[in-house]
Amino acid sequence: MENHLIDLLKQNIDLNDFYSITIWKNDMDGHHINLQGNNTPELLLKYSNLGFEFKLTNVTWFKAIKNKFVITLT
Repeated sequence: MENHLIDLLKQNIDLNDFYSITIWKNDMDGHHINLQGNNTPELLLKYSNLGFEFKLTNVTWFKAIKNKFVITLT
């Protein structure tokens, strides 16, 4: 678990920006970290500047995948 948190911090991801953080582990491709937070212009800009490309996936939800990190803003 500690290594996953270090991975998040290395990506400059602020854990306080999200209300849900889920770490999925499987034998095929390692782990995925899903982060879910409130959809605000500030978070969209902040994480877009970190290289996440958001796409509208629902009427108001934005989702971005970068490496093994998935950010969903609802």
